[in-house]
Amino acid sequence: MWTRAAVVLVLCSACLEDVEVPPKAPVVFAVASPTLIAVQKIKGTRPANTAVLQGDQVVVAAGEDTSFGFAVVLAPGLNTFELKTQRASGLKSKGVFATILYEPACPAAVVLTAQPPPSTNQKMHVLTGTKP
Repeated sequence: MWTRAAVVLVLCSACLEDVEVPPKAPVVFAVASPTLIAVQKIKGTRPANTAVLQGDQVVVAAGEDTSFGFAVVLAPGLNTFELKTQRASGLKSKGVFATILYEPACPAAVVLTAQPPPSTNQKMHVLTGTKP
């Protein structure tokens, strides 16, 4: 009788590990920063059978492969990404951060829109526009 109880206890503790213990956080490989390239690939490793999340969005589906990689589009300036792993049970790891500084080679051109000239004889004209 004790033998059966011991087997059941071992099986249940293995089941509880998946439910109660969060997975390990992903390990993110070094990224090129600063960069002139607007699309970068974030790569790293994760525990088997876990998904990789960027914020709360799944960017790499769960699978047995422990390596991962996905592309991100950068905005000019500092770009910070929080990555977590998640088990099928929904349990998430602590977050790790990848930070990439994107510095485009040339800023985009400023687009100016001329205002219609006023109906008076003023010599000054006001230009308005938008920055990219």
